[in-house]
Amino acid sequence: MPREAAKFWPGEEIRSGAGHSTLSRFRLGQLDKPLIVFVPGMLCTGRIAYGHPGCNEEDFMAYWVEREGYSFLALSYPIETRDNLIPDVDPNFGVRDWGKLIADIAGQYIREHGLSRSFILSGWSMAGKVVRSAQVAARERGLSIALFVSLAATPPVPELAWGDWSRLKPGHGGIPDQSDLFPEWCVALDEAERLNGRRPVDDARFLSEYVGMTPLNIVGYPLRHKNGSFEIDQAEAIEDSQPFDFANYPLVAVMQPDFATDSTHAMADTFMWGFFTTQKIILDWLRGVDFPALPPLAWTRLRALVRTAPARLTFPVHGGHGFFIGQRGAQQAVAAYSRLRLEADALKAELGAVVGRTIN
Repeated sequence: MPREAAKFWPGEEIRSGAGHSTLSRFRLGQLDKPLIVFVPGMLCTGRIAYGHPGCNEEDFMAYWVEREGYSFLALSYPIETRDNLIPDVDPNFGVRDWGKLIADIAGQYIREHGLSRSFILSGWSMAGKVVRSAQVAARERGLSIALFVSLAATPPVPELAWGDWSRLKPGHGGIPDQSDLFPEWCVALDEAERLNGRRPVDDARFLSEYVGMTPLNIVGYPLRHKNGSFEIDQAEAIEDSQPFDFANYPLVAVMQPDFATDSTHAMADTFMWGFFTTQKIILDWLRGVDFPALPPLAWTRLRALVRTAPARLTFPVHGGHGFFIGQRGAQQAVAAYSRLRLEADALKAELGAVVGRTIN
């Protein structure tokens, strides 16, 4: 990838946390609404949420989220870009590092602006890999993720990852060259244009200013960057993401697309993430409950709440993998945030009322 001088867009800054630096863009909203932190997927910067200078702002999610009164932080992970936006990207950057970075930088903005220490984390695509690590890191810092909202995100389960990892080789600084995959993201721009009658960003600008090369160790492959080369180490990948530590996940809600171009997410997200939701409820929120001692009506109500939680925490959206790009999809996303937030709060209250405890 040819190297150019970094050109920052208005509101962008480089922030550091947990020993790493990354690109961030923050807007303050109403203090009675939680901060929403958006983290992007593979090959993309957080710019996919807010758009370039001179764009039609209504085509990007940040405009509508901020208009609804939420504070909004778009937080890239360390990614190697053509214009070297983020210096010194570590090829060994892993999922736990990513979680700590999110918690550190979110905490910085929370303290600076007096925001609630409980926030919403929203992850697109590959960013589902960081959900558990971010919650653990947040709690270590006196923060909490009240809700993780999946935007066609992939759970941190071994082998659930996009692309053919077997062909990857170390590139510049140990970051794999994934540039042949960039044009595939333009499908999202094609779909946005078809749904809205205009293209949010032209392909040339998208490919030069929105995308980059992702450190291998956060993608979710068994292939890992180690000692300057790539090696298969599934055990290390599992240790890094801790996918089976169910009690330490936040509650997960889902924005589920419906286009066949994103077939797996369109068919399966409610159920893939629903597994983690039910495990979270049972192993954390209901830990220690004496189920046989519950009155019959309470037991019936509890079963119904747990069994229906995954569907209740799903918001269907029209579009493909990048459904939130383009005005119609961006408006859908902010409606989903508000609805899913209310459903999550109601579910906690209703479960708590049945078992006689406060659930946060």
